[in-house]
Amino acid sequence: MMRVTRLAVVLALGILVPLTSYASADDIRRDALRGDTAAQHEMGILYEFGFHLAEHEIEALAWYSVAAERGSQPAAQRRDLLNARLSGAQREQAEKRRNEIMAGMSAAPPPAAAPEAAPAPVVEAAPMSAPEATPPKEPEPPATLEVLPMPAPTEPPTAEPAPKP
Repeated sequence: MMRVTRLAVVLALGILVPLTSYASADDIRRDALRGDTAAQHEMGILYEFGFHLAEHEIEALAWYSVAAERGSQPAAQRRDLLNARLSGAQREQAEKRRNEIMAGMSAAPPPAAAPEAAPAPVVEAAPMSAPEATPPKEPEPPATLEVLPMPAPTEPPTAEPAPKP
C-alpha cells in the first residue's frame, strides 16, 4: 500500500511540478546551490522519493526548507508534509543540514542573469465601429414527432397455466 501511495504522490508531483531537463543530479545540485528555487525543490523530490539519489528524508526536508524560504509554494507544501512524518531529532538534523546548504549557497556564485528580451513592438488596434443592430430572431416552433399507431396483434393471447402454490 505504501508503494501505491508513493507512486500516486510521484505521479501527482510530475503533473503539478514541471520537471526541468537536467543532465544529472550533479547539474541539479549545482543549480540549487546557485540559488535556483526550482532546482532546490527538485533536489527535495530526488531525495524524498529516491530518484538517482539514495532515499533520505532528512536531506529532502533540508532542500524543501531552503526552497520554501526562497518562495517556492510547492516546496513549502512538501516540507510541511514531510515535517509531520519525521521525529523531532530528524527535524533537528534537517535544520542543521539546511543551515549548511544555506552557507554553501552564499559561497557559490550567483546564477547568471538571463539576457533581457527586446520589447515587443506596439501594434495599434484599428478603431472599432459600433456593431450593427440586428433584429432578434423569432423562436423556432418546437419540432413535432409523428406518432404512429401500434399494429394490431395477429393472434389472440394464450392463457398460461397459473403456477401451483
